[in-house]
Amino acid sequence: MFFTKKKRNTEQEYEEAKRRVNNQNYYNQGNKKASDRIEFVQVIEASEIINLATKIKGGMPIVVNFEKMTTEVANLHLNFLSGVCFALEGKIIAINNKSYLFSKKENFLDGTLNDFVSQFIDR
Repeated sequence: MFFTKKKRNTEQEYEEAKRRVNNQNYYNQGNKKASDRIEFVQVIEASEIINLATKIKGGMPIVVNFEKMTTEVANLHLNFLSGVCFALEGKIIAINNKSYLFSKKENFLDGTLNDFVSQFIDR
């Protein structure tokens, strides 16, 4: 005797999931400038990284400070968030050696993020 699974339409489920993900801009708040939507985060726990990735995917620019983490753990999280930005064709900008700005490329179009970054970095 064995159990059988109900056959699912995986293609339809995939398309539905894809549609939901593409329509999710939870953090894109209307006509606000990108620099007005920046979230500043001090990462302490590893569980926070997935939430940050979701916010980046949703369109929120995030400045992450890794100061309170060991170098090894901070590098792992930096690599993960860098991969998220790479997949979204976004940008990662080092604010200093422990803080980084992660954002989708669309957030740089209005120029306010570049102005924000130029306050901290000599070009």
